[in-house]
Amino acid sequence: MRLTEYLRAIHALATAEALYSPVFGSFDCDESISSIPCDYGDFHQRVAVARSPAGPIGILRQSTLLLWALESEVGSDRRIGDLCDSNAIKSSLPLEATYSQILETAEGNQSDLLVVRNGCEIAGSICVEDMLKPPGLVYLLCLSLELEAAAGELCTLFPQAFDNLSPKRRDAAKEAYKATKQDRLEAITSNLAAWGVRAHKDVGRREVIQTTMLCDKRVMLTESDLGLRVPKKQIESVFRFCERIRNFAVHPSAAFTRDYAVADSLADANHELVNDDELSTSLLSRPISKELRVANLIALARGVRETRDLIADIDRALATR
Repeated sequence: MRLTEYLRAIHALATAEALYSPVFGSFDCDESISSIPCDYGDFHQRVAVARSPAGPIGILRQSTLLLWALESEVGSDRRIGDLCDSNAIKSSLPLEATYSQILETAEGNQSDLLVVRNGCEIAGSICVEDMLKPPGLVYLLCLSLELEAAAGELCTLFPQAFDNLSPKRRDAAKEAYKATKQDRLEAITSNLAAWGVRAHKDVGRREVIQTTMLCDKRVMLTESDLGLRVPKKQIESVFRFCERIRNFAVHPSAAFTRDYAVADSLADANHELVNDDELSTSLLSRPISKELRVANLIALARGVRETRDLIADIDRALATR
């Protein structure tokens, strides 16, 4: 069943309650915006709640919080209620909403920010960065591994797809097979010799396909007729999406500094910038969404949906082979 059980386990953990960022504060909708304190919140607490005696009536986004600061300086008399977004409450999510439900709601409403409620109260909000917190990132990693496992299984049923790789990539896969599966190789060779059987070329192809990389499986799926219905362009897009996730989660050394002299600031950095002198580097703290090139919550939802669609198409092709 490949990684399906892992996905279910992670899916149970990656809920709105585990991912949302809490509200900055709660303010009377009839108050002036000048009543908002100057330290109106940081970038990890994006919304405040505007409320009336009957309860919450809307939220104020980060961009509105910044507007507060500007208007307060010029003595604006606008009310908090004038600036709040009441529509966001209509599509709010409960704390127990799953990762899939969050993404489906975002894509269905074409919203880059969702409100999370706890009963009748607004607990906080979810944007793309919240979905990339550890529970969400692990879910995405499992999804990308599920795709790779499914793609590898399909390619082994069409071993000649291996020939569509470049000579360099074929050689790399063969070397990886020799390095990681030496015992299996020796067992196969010994058994064939004992039986007096000469292996068909497809046997070797099937074996080596197991040690190909995610980028190799993308080429085999797009350059071979494997019975898939998903368009080639979408397959390429899905694999690029999953490659970025897998590389960020599993191979962080490409983004982190190797200079242990600045290890004290490593915990707050996830990107290494080469300075103008091209001899030294500086550490930056950059949102994960930038590293993964995911523009917003809607783009993430589309990427996950298309990945699921491709996995389902591969499963269909496997079942009808």
